[in-house]
Amino acid sequence: MNYFSGFSEKELKIFKQLDTPKKIQDWLGKIPVNFKGTCWSPKKVLAKNKVNCIEGAILAAAILLFHKQKPLLLDLKSVDHDYDHVVALFKKNKKWGP
Repeated sequence: MNYFSGFSEKELKIFKQLDTPKKIQDWLGKIPVNFKGTCWSPKKVLAKNKVNCIEGAILAAAILLFHKQKPLLLDLKSVDHDYDHVVALFKKNKKWGP
């Protein structure tokens, strides 16, 4: 199954360039924050060039999957007056990292 058949050549070029977790994180950090309570797909995040926490984690997981890694999403629950934080984990040398 090709999970990436719906992505454009331009989008796949971005995925190809982001071949390490550090590159993914650095790139996501440059995208303006989406302050709306959305959960956009990776394609919509790329189109809108805005991202919130869960959208970034899902997009990072998609990019990791593109590079044949098996990502894991982790939801860090917060206190009632704050927001949860979601991260995409990756495995390197049999250890998980954010």
